[in-house]
Amino acid sequence: MNVSTLEVVETSLSMEKSYECACEKAVLINRQMMIFVHKICVKSTLETLLMQADLDAMDLTLLRALQEHPDASASEIADAVNLSQSACWRRMARLRDAGVIKRRAYVLDRRALGYGIVAFVRVKLGSYSTDALQRFERAAAALPHVQELQLISAENAYRLRVVARSMEDYEYLFRHSIATLPGVKDVLASLVVSEIKYTTDLPLTEALLAAKT
Repeated sequence: MNVSTLEVVETSLSMEKSYECACEKAVLINRQMMIFVHKICVKSTLETLLMQADLDAMDLTLLRALQEHPDASASEIADAVNLSQSACWRRMARLRDAGVIKRRAYVLDRRALGYGIVAFVRVKLGSYSTDALQRFERAAAALPHVQELQLISAENAYRLRVVARSMEDYEYLFRHSIATLPGVKDVLASLVVSEIKYTTDLPLTEALLAAKT
């Protein structure tokens, strides 16, 4: 190999490295922008929800009662918060229309139903294009054993909360459902040893009212 050929090869390698570096930077910038936009959307959604609901202290009292006594009738809730039944019903209807109250639901005991395994699964994708994100999210959200699905900003990854009846059940889910989701590049799972606290209740404090100002 003569000197001129060697220079061409070195130049080609240098350009290839520069191109790879530029691609990596572009992917990183794309991820950071995606995370930034996601945070802005979440903040905007919360502020919009609070403004639409026009929450006051009585609303918080009503929501606390609904969280603590989901089986109570409207009249029982009205008595608990010292409102007339009609006034209580109007507030509940307004909160439903504003999207604050989504629905009434029963919380089932997973252990009583045999779901003794809980795993938190971190999934990284090979591509973070809009199409890749949408395909993964649709497929992951459709899995019945996936209770929660979040995009984690610090890790540029998705976090799934998965329940299973046994280790064998979980292994099958991992091999045939989670690892085969579209676009998956890397999967890391952590099994829950002991669940100290689990609740669906939100902290309904007066600080929520300050979010409107």
